[in-house]
Amino acid sequence: MTDTRIEFPADPSCIPEMRALAGAMCARFNLTVDAIDDAKHALDEALTIAISVAPPESTITCTLNATAEGFRARVSVPHDEDDESNVTSGLAWRVLCGMTHETKLHREDGRTTVHFALNVDASVT
Repeated sequence: MTDTRIEFPADPSCIPEMRALAGAMCARFNLTVDAIDDAKHALDEALTIAISVAPPESTITCTLNATAEGFRARVSVPHDEDDESNVTSGLAWRVLCGMTHETKLHREDGRTTVHFALNVDASVT
């Protein structure tokens, strides 16, 4: 499946709809109930991180990709701070790192982007 890109306000009220979208995308590939829940929870944590650093009235860009092998997401938001410790020291970051197979934080051109991947056929170590 190709990437699905969505832009929406950096507002916590948008999280349930994004969780539902992630769940529907994963269900399309017959992922297990546990894998679908993990994808939804990981996306929730990534969005929480983005919203916590987003300036008021900014927009989140979210790119999702689901396949039979797993789920990947990129969540990007404007963020001008140079210090990324406020992102990586929080509970949401630790939870996201603990439940995904790959987690990265990327900062460029005034944006902070959280990348994560969940693989269905591998266990998190």
